[in-house]
Amino acid sequence: MDKKALFKRSAYFFKDILMAFFLKGKISRFVFLVITCFLLFACGDEPTPTSSLPPTQTSPIKTVTANSTIGQSVVSAAISTLPTTPIPQNDAQTQARAALTKFASANGYRFKVQQKATLSSSSASSILTAEGEGQKSVPNLSQKLSLTINTGQAQQLDGFILNGVGWQKLSSLAVWRKVELNPRWETQLSPTILDKASAIQGGTDPSGTTKVTFSLPVELFFTEPASFGPDWLGILPATGVKNGLTGTNATGTAQITLWIDSNGQLIQRQTLIQYGGPDNRLNFEVNYQYQDFNAAPPPLVIPTDFPRQP
Repeated sequence: MDKKALFKRSAYFFKDILMAFFLKGKISRFVFLVITCFLLFACGDEPTPTSSLPPTQTSPIKTVTANSTIGQSVVSAAISTLPTTPIPQNDAQTQARAALTKFASANGYRFKVQQKATLSSSSASSILTAEGEGQKSVPNLSQKLSLTINTGQAQQLDGFILNGVGWQKLSSLAVWRKVELNPRWETQLSPTILDKASAIQGGTDPSGTTKVTFSLPVELFFTEPASFGPDWLGILPATGVKNGLTGTNATGTAQITLWIDSNGQLIQRQTLIQYGGPDNRLNFEVNYQYQDFNAAPPPLVIPTDFPRQP
């Protein structure tokens, strides 16, 4: 059986599993529709050539100590209380811009990441979670996640941003798929996004860590996804959620929180998105913890089945 036939067979097998969960009430109709639409789209005729590049090795990431919300269910809650010593809004914006600019100039770093999406319809809701780790090595980024729908069995979800192009592979489907973003993928949150920010608040804690929170028009998350860096790599393209949220009555909020150490280095970031209409809504959260800046990172692990690059 060739790779394309195996991919289609795996896709339809995964769809049958989802149907079983849907009939048992384990996942909502909304989740079933967006994921199966993605699977059917993924069964198209686009060829996926293989690469002869050998895999390389990377060492485990270490734990970062910061004001983390990773592991907590905070998607539908407000951002946690700011540190007790506030700073002026102009200072908060200046520090945030400087930290994002410094972060963008880093030759490499490693990170832990956790994503959570709650999809709600008028009749049911479903929770998708993904957590793992990754690294940036200029100009590219890779991450490896464990994806779970409700309390089901976890699946590996691998992703890359290579030269401005996104790629993902769900282990059950066995084939890499290109994830299109307009104009191109970026590997970090753009400093210019602060030009559109509002409700900027900042403060410092006793350790010298500065926490800056700001709001953005939620439409930017969908119309200018590249500005949010790798936030779109993971749950969202793997489920086709964006296609299920279109509608003239959709509203929502977008908040970003940055944690900046005493050296002006971004050490943690959180994005919270609430968006939807009367029929379905998405609550999405992604958290990153960063470390090992500008150290000589190992080469990205390029799987042997990865599409050949020009």
